[in-house]
Amino acid sequence: MSDEISINEIPKFIQEGIKGFAIESGSPTSHLATLFKSLEIPAILGLQEHNELVEHGEKVILDSESGVLLAGVDSYILAEYQERIKKGVQKKQKLKVFVNLPCQTKNKVDIGLMANIENPEEAKKAIEIGVSGIGLFRTEFLFLEKNKILSEDEQFEAYKRVVEALNPLPVVIRTLDLGADKLPSSLSSKFTKDSNPALGQRGIRFSLENPDFFKVQINAILRASKFGNVKIMLPLITEKEEIIKAKQLIYQSLSNVSEKYCYDLNTPSIGAMIEVPSAAIAIESLIPHIDFASLGTNDLIQYTLAIDRTNNKVSHLYNPGHPAVQFLIENVIKSCIREKCPVLNLWRTSKRH
Repeated sequence: MSDEISINEIPKFIQEGIKGFAIESGSPTSHLATLFKSLEIPAILGLQEHNELVEHGEKVILDSESGVLLAGVDSYILAEYQERIKKGVQKKQKLKVFVNLPCQTKNKVDIGLMANIENPEEAKKAIEIGVSGIGLFRTEFLFLEKNKILSEDEQFEAYKRVVEALNPLPVVIRTLDLGADKLPSSLSSKFTKDSNPALGQRGIRFSLENPDFFKVQINAILRASKFGNVKIMLPLITEKEEIIKAKQLIYQSLSNVSEKYCYDLNTPSIGAMIEVPSAAIAIESLIPHIDFASLGTNDLIQYTLAIDRTNNKVSHLYNPGHPAVQFLIENVIKSCIREKCPVLNLWRTSKRH
């Protein structure tokens, strides 16, 4: 239980045997909540100073599905929750029978269901549930977990593990989306102190301002592409010029990697994360410069509705069904279909977790 925890601290806590988190700050739509969900760690964020009501050493139940922290529980409540856990495990086992069935909508339309991952270990879980590929490899979490700048070889080994495990299925690797609430202390010197980090130096902006750093990651991704089906995705795109500049750097790296390692590499598909209203509105200006688009709905909602996704006091305004959000999503999908540009929808329900 804590008033605040950074993403950088999570690996250390896990190694120390911590099984759950109750945090006063944060929001169920934050990147920290996303990490807890991916790691299957029970957590409640945004308790707003309620932790002080719990006595040190007191037995508690952390119900992350309902967003409830129960203190002073007796044997009856404890038994009830133990039964819930047992039923949850049984339900999970029953769902395994659906793994090898076709992925279809209710009206029998075949769709691809891909996984979002933060590290190579999650690739194994993705394969076990029968995904049709990795729709988003959040590479920044490799840096956050290690809390250091990873070398080209370290990144290459991580990407290679995932790509080989999924081959021939596609693996969409997103370039670093650091900044805002995702910033390892080892890189803090490279970032300016923004009064509003969510609108500052993050995503592709950071990569283009630090081309040497960007090229190291691109080199690692291109080396890994020799071992499977790799696609590159650029985060926080706001205009076509960012895509053009990034592609120039990628092509330079492609030539260098091919020559240095004697690889016969094909240019991987390059896509853009559509998570800023300007990109969603002007999607037709971006399509000629990309091979695919990915809807980053969590950030798109944040920027469209002017909601800080890390602030629990405004999380009630987070509304995927808002007419403005629906309009932007519809515009992107219709434009991509019309121009025959593949589009992915990167979506994760948050509940209270």
